[in-house]
Amino acid sequence: MGYLEVLRPPEINDTLSSGDVVATEGDKALLKCVATGHPSPSLTWVGDSATIMVSDGLITKPVSSWDGESLELNRVSRDDMGAYLCIARNSVPPQVSKRVQLHVHFHPIIHVPNQLIGSPYGSQITLECKVEASPKPVTFWQNSQGEMLMSSTKYRVSEEHNKPGGYAVHMKLTIHNLTAADIGHYTCVAKNSIGEVDSTINVYYIAPPTTTPPRTVPKFIETNRIEDEGTPMSSPGILTDSGMADVTDRDIYRLGSAEGSGDKWQTLPKHNPGSFYPTTGGASHTGVKSWFPQNSEKDTSSSSSSSSSSSSSSSSSIISSGCDRGLIYHLSVVEVLGLILTLVWLRP
Repeated sequence: MGYLEVLRPPEINDTLSSGDVVATEGDKALLKCVATGHPSPSLTWVGDSATIMVSDGLITKPVSSWDGESLELNRVSRDDMGAYLCIARNSVPPQVSKRVQLHVHFHPIIHVPNQLIGSPYGSQITLECKVEASPKPVTFWQNSQGEMLMSSTKYRVSEEHNKPGGYAVHMKLTIHNLTAADIGHYTCVAKNSIGEVDSTINVYYIAPPTTTPPRTVPKFIETNRIEDEGTPMSSPGILTDSGMADVTDRDIYRLGSAEGSGDKWQTLPKHNPGSFYPTTGGASHTGVKSWFPQNSEKDTSSSSSSSSSSSSSSSSSIISSGCDRGLIYHLSVVEVLGLILTLVWLRP
């Protein structure tokens, strides 16, 4: 006697199988899949992630798939959240599958990358809070007065959802054109059916960076310099006893025939940054040598009978000898005018 065997492809019973499963973090979650068919189908669970954390009663280990009608997850965490696929197959095609979504609820938590933000006035700053919560939290910003902030010309409020199921939220508050009124603390708040949490960010003023201008060095311009045969001579000054050894040929000028002087060359002073003492008509200074030619200064003790012709001859000799060399070294305007008037007056 013969018999007839009817083969049927697999079929998943939605009534007896799990729909979306909700579990609190730390609790156990049970996913069930019931399928019929002939021959009896085999059931395999795979997850959206690369591995599934399952327990054999002793240890919890990651596996790429799990065979069986039930998938039991012990001590679920937010990392277990996502979709799980039950696949039923037998020797009769086609195979079928059912998608079961696991939701893990947990208390909101907030991570603030920077709780102190400083900026100068007129700048733009962005405050950030990273929130994790399930179910999806309600998030908002408050200022120092407890007022809820909305997007406007002054503020821009935005959110980014980074994790499957939307449990990770990246909150951002951008403040445009920072002013003194914006200084203070701002609070990011997240709440869901499990609980509520908030965190504070302080905004303070810092002075803008400044650049120090380059230091300018004054440029000194030397005047009254006379060049002799292309070589610049020393600037006028006072020659002391200690400076006599530094005199060079560049610091001399021709005197002409001066009474009582056997040498027709007379040293000129080196430049000395000290005080400038008068060379004629003034009191003498200890240790200071006049840089006027010897025997050519006025003799205040001489009698008035020293003829003007002698003065004229001496003055003429000085000027003519100086002119022979092309040098009249740093005579004051008054002295030059005095010599010119003397020559005009004595002229026959």
